[in-house]
Amino acid sequence: MELEQRGPIRGDWSTRKKDKAPRGVYQPRKGLWAIRYMCSAGCPNPHKELIGPAKTEAIRAYHARKRLAHDQPGWCPRDEREKARKAAEKRRASEATRITFTQYADEYLAWCQQVDSTGQVRMRSWRTIKSEMSRLRPAFGPKVLGEITRTDVERFIEDLLVTVSQPTANRYRDRLSAMFKRALGRYLSVNPVTGIGKFRESGGRLVCLSERQETALREALSAQMRPYFVFALHTGLRWSKQMGLRWLDVDMLAKGLTVGKDKNGRTLRVPFNSATEAVLMEMGTQRLRPSDPDEHVFPRRYREPDKFFPRAVRHAQEVLREAGKEDEAARLDGVSWHGLRHTWASRLTMAGVDPRTLQTLGNWRSLSMVERYSHLSPDHLRSAVEKLVSASTTSREPVAGEVPAPGLELDSNLTRPQDEALRAP
Repeated sequence: MELEQRGPIRGDWSTRKKDKAPRGVYQPRKGLWAIRYMCSAGCPNPHKELIGPAKTEAIRAYHARKRLAHDQPGWCPRDEREKARKAAEKRRASEATRITFTQYADEYLAWCQQVDSTGQVRMRSWRTIKSEMSRLRPAFGPKVLGEITRTDVERFIEDLLVTVSQPTANRYRDRLSAMFKRALGRYLSVNPVTGIGKFRESGGRLVCLSERQETALREALSAQMRPYFVFALHTGLRWSKQMGLRWLDVDMLAKGLTVGKDKNGRTLRVPFNSATEAVLMEMGTQRLRPSDPDEHVFPRRYREPDKFFPRAVRHAQEVLREAGKEDEAARLDGVSWHGLRHTWASRLTMAGVDPRTLQTLGNWRSLSMVERYSHLSPDHLRSAVEKLVSASTTSREPVAGEVPAPGLELDSNLTRPQDEALRAP
């Protein structure tokens, strides 16, 4: 059935539709159909939309737009097009920022090594970060940064515990968190490490070498490394600070060392004793460029102490066992170069140095760190509590007519006092 043609006829010109189509569907040119309709947002002019070559599609689209205008007050196709445009821009921006973990790891490492105008590196621990990447890249490398989930991080930490300790796993967890935090707003909208707790740490083992252990370790080192050992034991400097010390930083007249920025970011000037002075005099005779103040005091024969010190510890243990000192040899298990700093702090504490002075000498940020590092030997603690006994016996005056109590001794199990009178035959 033909559609009724509407509209008046005015001579040769007519307002009737030229095509057989419903109202609102028309042909702007041959072979192409379009629609016009009014929205419910109050726009004064009708909206026009090009549909395509199929008339049925145009009719379907026209009725769909009319239903939207009827069912949704305030609906306007311009708002829909604006939302679609913004969504497309967001998708394109997201595609542009799709970066794999390996690519971001390279970018992060380069950022850590940036040097400012004063010559300071942004992250002084960038070498440690670089070594951590050797485990992180194989685990997350090919994945897109935005697709790494909390489950992926938890699985990585669980697999890591097979080969490393819980404190080390905490360091890797912190490194991932720092990397993802930097990527927020640029590559990520959420940090996948958030909500993953840390393992509880006991604070680590504190070392205080005895004189016999010190001698065994010193003799186990090569002749070239013995001055390094004595210097560390008498200054308490960390390995990195000791290796970075230049002759420009040494004042032999005032007997002081100027230590550059340490782990806590502060510069310090510390005095040195006669043993340290002897080491500096010995190293001064080995200088290759005596007129160069930037020459390092200690040539870097090893990059890190773990390249030579564990071998010396094992040799020292063998010497102590041969001498019948099995207990002292066992206490050297796991001792590292940093244990020399612990020993230095402990000996100063046992010599009566107050915590504030020790904090300044060691360049620690807080007194809690001083209390942790200044570990006292068992013999020193035993002699300290023994003073209470000697003080009580000397301060108490005997009462007239009082009969002294018979001597008491502990039994063989050291659990029950035995009266000498009862045990007499």
